Formats: sequence, C-alpha cells, structure tokens
Amino acid sequence: MVWKGYINDTNKSIDIDVSKNNGYINWEAVKSDGISFAFIKATEGYPETYYEKNNEVVKNFLDKNFIENMTNAINEGIYVAPYHFIRVDYNEKISDAKKAAQYFVEKIKPFYINNKLLPPVIDIENPPKNKENPANIGQILKWNKKEFSDWIRAFAKEIESLLGVKPILYMNENFTDNEVEASLLNEYKLWIAKYMFDAKNGTVINNLDDLKTHNTNFKPNKDYLFWQFTETANDISGISSTYVDKDLFNGSIDDLKKLLVQATISNTQITYVQPNQLDAETEDINIILHGSNFSNVSKVFIEGISIYHFTIDSNNQITIYASKVHGANTQYSVPVGYRKIILKFYDGTKTSFDKKIYVKEKTSFIDLPYKGTYKVTQGNNASYTHYYHNAYTDKNGKYHPAWDNTYAIDFAMPLNTTIISPVDGEIYKVYDETHGGCLGGGRVMVIKDNKGNYLTFLHLRSFLKTKGSVHKGEEVAKSGGSKGNKVNV
Repeated sequence: MVWKGYINDTNKSIDIDVSKNNGYINWEAVKSDGISFAFIKATEGYPETYYEKNNEVVKNFLDKNFIENMTNAINEGIYVAPYHFIRVDYNEKISDAKKAAQYFVEKIKPFYINNKLLPPVIDIENPPKNKENPANIGQILKWNKKEFSDWIRAFAKEIESLLGVKPILYMNENFTDNEVEASLLNEYKLWIAKYMFDAKNGTVINNLDDLKTHNTNFKPNKDYLFWQFTETANDISGISSTYVDKDLFNGSIDDLKKLLVQATISNTQITYVQPNQLDAETEDINIILHGSNFSNVSKVFIEGISIYHFTIDSNNQITIYASKVHGANTQYSVPVGYRKIILKFYDGTKTSFDKKIYVKEKTSFIDLPYKGTYKVTQGNNASYTHYYHNAYTDKNGKYHPAWDNTYAIDFAMPLNTTIISPVDGEIYKVYDETHGGCLGGGRVMVIKDNKGNYLTFLHLRSFLKTKGSVHKGEEVAKSGGSKGNKVNV
C-alpha cells in the first residue's frame, strides 16, 4: 500500500494524540475544530517496577487524565484509541511484556466493552538501556532485532488474547529501519512518527495547509496507517498546553470507521474440577479447573478455601495451589456442600460458578464392631454408589429439599441381624420412614457420638432402645429386609 495522500478539504481525517502533559482538554472545542479522532495515553511502563528519567526514579503509572479524556472524547463523538508507552529499561523478560500488557488491558477494557473504538496502540519510542550500564539512556540494550521484536510481539499477543483486538504499533522510522524485524512490521498496522520541515524557512510544518504543499516529501516505504507529522501544533482549540501532536489517517473517514472494534467478551466456562469433592481440613492440595477461555482470568476464589497461587496453561487448565480447605467447624464457618468458584478478570468483572466442587466435613473413620462378613452392595467401593440429590418439586406440588447420601454404604445382611452401636454417645432421633423400597423395614435411628458426629442407620426392622445413652458395642436395633443397612459416617 502507498500513501493515499488524503490531504484535501473533502477527505481529510485529522487527529491529535494527548496525555496528561496536555492538561485539561475541552473536547467539545476540539470536536468543533475539525478533529475526527484521537489517541489518548492510558498507561506507561510495567506495574510494580520503577525506571529512571532525567536521573529521577519514577514509578510506572496510569495517566491521571486518561479516564476523563476517554469519557469526554467519546461523549463528543470523537473516535478514540488508548495507548501504552512501553518501558523495556528494566523489564527484559517476555513475562514482563505480558504483565505490562495485562496492566494496560485492565485499564482500557471497560471502554472497549461499552463502545466501538479504534484499536489500542503500543507506543514504542525509547530503545532498551544497556544491561551493563542502565543509567546510560543513550546506549542500546544488547538485544538484537529478534529479541526486541519478540518482546513487542509478546505484549501485542497478550492484548489480543485478553481483549480480542489486534493492536497498532507506534514508532519512528529509525525503529522501523534499525531496531525491529521487518516481519514484525508486516504483522501489525503502523502509526509512524515523521516530522515534516519547510526547508526554505527551516521550520516544522504544523498545519494541514502547509502539509499539502510538501506532501510529496513524504514517501513511506512501509504500510503506514497513521502519520504523526508534528509534535508542535498550536492551532487546536480546547488544548490548554502550548503544543500538541497532530496526525493524519491514511484514508478517508469511511475507511477510518471500518477500523472501529469492540472487545470480545470471553465465554469462560468451567467444565469439570479435579478433584470435585474435598474433605474439610485438607491442607496443601492442588485443584485443577478444566474449561475454556481462561486467558483473561486475573484471580481465582473458592469459598472457604485458602489459595496462595494459581497457574494457567495453554490447554485451558487452571491449576490452583491451595493451603487449606475450611469446614463448618472452623472460624470461617463455611457450610458443608457445594462451594462457589469465582473467577475475576482483568477488566474487573467476576463470574461465579456453582455446583462444581463439593466439600464435606473431614471423614471420621470408626471401627465397626460387627461379627461376620457382609457384602457392600452400594457405596463408594461397590459397583454403583449413592449421590447428591438436588431439591425438586414433585407432580403433586410438594417440595423436597436437597439431600446427600454420597458417602452412605449399604450392607447385604439377613433380615433381623443385630445392629450394634460403633460409638459411645446417645440416641438422637428415631422415626419410621417406611416406603415401597423398604422390604421388611423402614425405620431410622440417628446416634450422636461424643465428638458431635451423627450416624444414621436406615432400613431397620425394629428398635431395641429408642432413647438415652449408648456405648460402643451395645445392641440397638434389628436390620430390615432391603438390600442392606446404610451407615452414614
């Protein structure tokens, strides 16, 4: 593509690019002065680190006027694009590029969710410093073109992953010719900085009329989408600073509108969890979430589980490193049952997932003082097991609350086999629950042991006692005629 030269009164698309350095901006006045679009600074550098500027240590930041500028410009109908000023000075790792991109996207994504905007921009102006002498800003870091280009690619691809939008690269011709790979310039659209001079007067060209006269002096050898032709314009209304940058779009207003994009909202799903059932009080456990579209997840929360770290791999899998699973008998007082999994995204939004992971109180193993051997017909070690029963309303309109017998066990034993209490405690409750499945016994006994655990015996034929204390080994009931007697531990 060559420069289309849309520098005439009917097809001009003029833009400014601004930051906090331009002070307060009256965007209504800017709009009335014929400005069609604007690049607005959002962030700079890499969070959690510092860089040097004029021998002063400066923390990376969100531009203090970013939200105000974006909001007011959008309200005036000006097409806008946020940009991030990269700092590679002390952030040489590819992971640094990704984290910087995450910081950038976190700040800009709310605007892309609610509006159609121009693609975001990666502002590449300062080459990396020399590793051996970081204070010497003038020296180039000992990276080759590929290393620097790979850093920029990692930043750009992270934006694409989190926002669903391919960014634009801003740089001057020294960078395009000497600092980055030619292949990088073919992968992304470019916004080029090339200032025009009036050779006769020795002055920078700052306005459109003068630029028309010198249009032929600019002969780009790359596929430039935007052209920043001055940084010293002073003829734009509503700008409180002395100077402002000016740009031209390589096309018409209709062409510009075709670039407008809106963020892709990831349809994040959790399909299953390993393990999907946990004992309370479990410590130092790994929990794996399987699903899709996890790339923009910034934090993971699971109700009543202490998480100290998590990782996301390329196979749509989140591995959670948990230090503690809390139960009902702890200071957290989290009930037994399904715990919510909450994923937080870089744009600040959250999504809650229910019924993906179940937590029960820590299993207490007890010695069953029965004589003889009986087959387990239903339970976790049998051919089929019990399960969690969801609440439902039957055809007669009666509501049945949820209940769980996942860990119940059925024993196949003869009718009228003596049932012996396996613990010391008291009879908490006895009642009759006879129904069609109770072949010869539908009575129920609940024993509360001295530790506060409840043991439930179902499918009983008769009770040998119905109240008072019991001791381990005491005869308490006779078995019924179902498939077996169920013991809830």
